[in-house]
Amino acid sequence: MNELTWVEVSKGAIRNNIRCFREIIGKGKILCPCVKANAYGHGLVETAEVFLDSGADWLAVNAIYEARSLRKNGVDAPIYVLGYVPLDSLEEALRLDCRLVVYNKETVEKLGVIAEKLGKIAKVHLKAETGNNRQGLAEENLLELAKFIKTFKNIEIEGLSTHFANIEDMTDHSYAEVQLAKFVSAINLLEENGINIPIKHCANSAAILLFPETHFQMVRPGIAAYGMWPSNETYLSYARKKSLKENLSDMDALIRPLTTPLSPFCLSDIMTDMTEG
Repeated sequence: MNELTWVEVSKGAIRNNIRCFREIIGKGKILCPCVKANAYGHGLVETAEVFLDSGADWLAVNAIYEARSLRKNGVDAPIYVLGYVPLDSLEEALRLDCRLVVYNKETVEKLGVIAEKLGKIAKVHLKAETGNNRQGLAEENLLELAKFIKTFKNIEIEGLSTHFANIEDMTDHSYAEVQLAKFVSAINLLEENGINIPIKHCANSAAILLFPETHFQMVRPGIAAYGMWPSNETYLSYARKKSLKENLSDMDALIRPLTTPLSPFCLSDIMTDMTEG
């Protein structure tokens, strides 16, 4: 090795983080950690393999090139693509067996043609707009698109998602609670119209740690899967929910500096430290 700098990542810490999330959400729910952006700098393929070996079920990426790299390196787990997939990349996405977020008829029509040509079922996830204003659809448009998708025999609505706008940035989670209520409303609207979607998901790292009612059938941990608290606010909120304020001598002991994502510590180490007070 000629380089003068390198990064050492603790596989043991990453494994333990995934096991902690499994303990939090329990059995029977899909654990889908994010490996976008080169797995937050940890190495896409290497981290994906450790995640899956440690009990993760799916992997979430942002773009098709990441899914391509995973498949090329032998990763056969379900891959959920969070970001936009251009029309000219849809065929590759289906060949890679990716789950896609859809929010317009143009994409659905193109998927229907490609899926029929390939003899495959395209598995798609709708996204409800609840307050993040990114990709999602308002209730009336969500229902319209869902009904449109149902006319395609080669497209399956596998999932329904949303994304919290500021759940990790605040200790007042009233906005996140409004978003959750809107998400539940969207679920109810679809079900009232005969559209039952098997996988509902909205929980990022902060939501997984703070609000069990957001877990639904799948969770999508991001930065916390790598051993880092999403924010000081999440750390503080978690401590409050565990009723630990009385065990802390001052607030400075609680609001600790965030370590870098590459630092080899385990999520469970911090949880144990907090629990033992």
